[in-house]
Amino acid sequence: MHPVPSNATDTSSSRPAPTARTLGAAEPTSGPSALAELLTTIGTTPLTVLDHPDTLTAVCIEAGTALHCSHVRVVLDPAEHQEGLTVCGAAASTPATAATAPSEPVAVLALTHDGLRLGHVELGPPADGDVDALLAVAAPVVSVLATGLAGARLYSRSAALVVRLSVAMESRSQVEQAKGALMAGLGLPAGEAFALLRGYARRHRITVAAAAAAVLDGACPLLPPARVSA
Repeated sequence: MHPVPSNATDTSSSRPAPTARTLGAAEPTSGPSALAELLTTIGTTPLTVLDHPDTLTAVCIEAGTALHCSHVRVVLDPAEHQEGLTVCGAAASTPATAATAPSEPVAVLALTHDGLRLGHVELGPPADGDVDALLAVAAPVVSVLATGLAGARLYSRSAALVVRLSVAMESRSQVEQAKGALMAGLGLPAGEAFALLRGYARRHRITVAAAAAAVLDGACPLLPPARVSA
């Protein structure tokens, strides 16, 4: 099988290329065993790198060779916090001149999983000209790829949610600390201390978390700096 290309550029994400990731150590091969190996490889690829351009390009090369078609192109639709992405890989048997300018696809298969559309896969002309046979063997590959890409998208969304929750928890902690400082420094009950903090935030058009940080840093006039740590 074919190593992941290292020259693909990811324009949709700032993630580094998975430098240690390879789809296999040997050159791409064709036939049923190569197709089975490709399905296994896609299914076991870490979700953190599956939707990376380098990985998808390698999948296209592997698939084009295993399916006996000139090239495979994967087109991912834009998603939340993600731009669209198009990658293409020519089969190992495709002449270099044809690989740089792939022919028009003879078939397009949708990338869907549980009703969620992720994009589509375009298939180049098969070596034997039998498009129906190409579709029959390509369908499982597209299905497994769609399942993996859906998981990768869910993983990315979950990771972003974890980051947002972490930021929110940190902000909440700062607000509670600032509220406690106001209660201790001004002798206010909890409700009035928070109202004072919120009013300051509104007057200065900043968030309550920013107002809390100002109190803790001694940059807020609600408390004399010496009393912030009281």
